[in-house]
Amino acid sequence: DTAFPDQVRRLPGVTAAACSSPNALHTPQAQNITAVQLGGGRKESFAVAPVDFGFFEVYGIKPLAGRLFQTHHGEDRVVEQQDAKVQPTVVINQAAARTLGFPNPEDTVGKTLTWDRFVKPGAPDVIAPSRIIGVVPDMPMTVRSATDPTFYFVFPKKRLGLLSIKLTGKDIPGTIKGSPRMFTIAFPRSRTSAGESAARAAARTVWRTSPTTMAACSPWTATDRK
Repeated sequence: DTAFPDQVRRLPGVTAAACSSPNALHTPQAQNITAVQLGGGRKESFAVAPVDFGFFEVYGIKPLAGRLFQTHHGEDRVVEQQDAKVQPTVVINQAAARTLGFPNPEDTVGKTLTWDRFVKPGAPDVIAPSRIIGVVPDMPMTVRSATDPTFYFVFPKKRLGLLSIKLTGKDIPGTIKGSPRMFTIAFPRSRTSAGESAARAAARTVWRTSPTTMAACSPWTATDRK
């Protein structure tokens, strides 16, 4: 499930790439809201944003306090085992820190928040605390609305929908040309009409000259955008 992202990182004009859910980009149509248990029996609604390692780094986001997810921290990747009965560590945004009652981000690191994580159909949800390892700035998608309290956790790449790609802007044509080829190299069994359609979709999402653009993270999430 790392094949396509790894191939994209080798494209000319690409400096970094990381998978995430649409929720992590705070798109209004892709929110996933869960209840977080607070002290005194209170509950608050938080947005849940699954991501992969390196997501924040692609966007140049640095923690206000604590740290970001790191591959050598086993507690950050417990959800890679689908039947894990413990919760992963989380990174929260400033809005979440304030909702938890900590206006100073540094006071939030090391605290916990308890939430309900879906595991799989037929299995009981995991309701347990996650340890907060870092606080990042709010990342609003629009100036028309405030950012929801949000927590992020590491999720398997194959179950994430988007690949954020950071471009240099120096070789956009080369990036466009190489993207479908890399897709079919990474997923040789997808060289069907559907796979070719997915490859074209991946290529067409890399046309912009903005610092960061997006593609599908796997052949199962790529769509043919006409």
